[in-house]
Formats: sequence, C-alpha cells, structure tokens
Amino acid sequence: MVDYLASIAVASCLVGILEYLSYSERTKSVVRLCASILLLHAVLTPVLGLCSSLKDGSFAPDFGIVGEEISGGEYEAVAEEAFCEGICKLLYTKFGVKSENALVRAEGFDFEKMRAERITVILSGAGALADQRAIREYITELGLGECEVIIRIG
Repeated sequence: MVDYLASIAVASCLVGILEYLSYSERTKSVVRLCASILLLHAVLTPVLGLCSSLKDGSFAPDFGIVGEEISGGEYEAVAEEAFCEGICKLLYTKFGVKSENALVRAEGFDFEKMRAERITVILSGAGALADQRAIREYITELGLGECEVIIRIG
C-alpha cells in the first residue's frame, strides 16, 4: 500500500514538473491531457490488477506477517498477559473482585488454543472474601484451564 501511494505521489510530482516546464500556451492543453492520462494510468493499474485477481479468485492479501513470527515469544507473552487480564476482568464482572485484589497466573499457556493447563488466581484484600470454590468451578467450566484459587492474607 505504501509503494502504491509513493508511486502515485512520484507520478503526480513528475506531472507537475512537466506541466511547469511546458510554458507555451498552444501546447498547454496537450500537456494537461497527457498528464491526466499518465495519472489515471498510475492510479488505475493496481486497482485493475486487484479486480482481476478478485474475479479469478486468486486474491491472497499479504500483510507482511509471516506465520513463524506470530508464534514468536513476544506475541505469546502479550497474549498470555491479555489472557490473565481478561480473567481479572471476568472476576470483577461475575464476582465483584476488583483487579487490585486479584492476581492471575497462567501456567502452560497455549497460544493457539488460548487456554492454559493451570490457572492460579490469588485473592487478597477484599477479594479474599469472595467464594473461592465458585470462582474455581466457573473458570474451569469455561474451558480456560484447570483453576486453583489461593487466598492471601496480609
């Protein structure tokens, strides 16, 4: 997409320079016609190529993401962190446990399935008063992983 926009910008600059250099009034209309044709060609060529690939069914967008990079360590770490944060928000909406009173850890996190082998929920402060058995059963039943709830006092 960046290459496409850059080529249009370059073509526009070249057309502007050509129009500036054509100082004769007699040739000005011919130069403008040629410049318009060049700009239309620069704009429509990629669009027509896209339309023909859509018509053939061979359109495969390339976003510059390689499959091996997605399963890399940083993506998995961010996904695991978001997974744990999502469980914290779930605890707040379902059981009223605020995020500052809950700590969630995921062990054996599977990036592709978005689940963990074991989820540990540590409740402290006002969260220690929540029903730990209901929390454990609810998270386990969701299929996110085997849940363990620990109460931490102090």
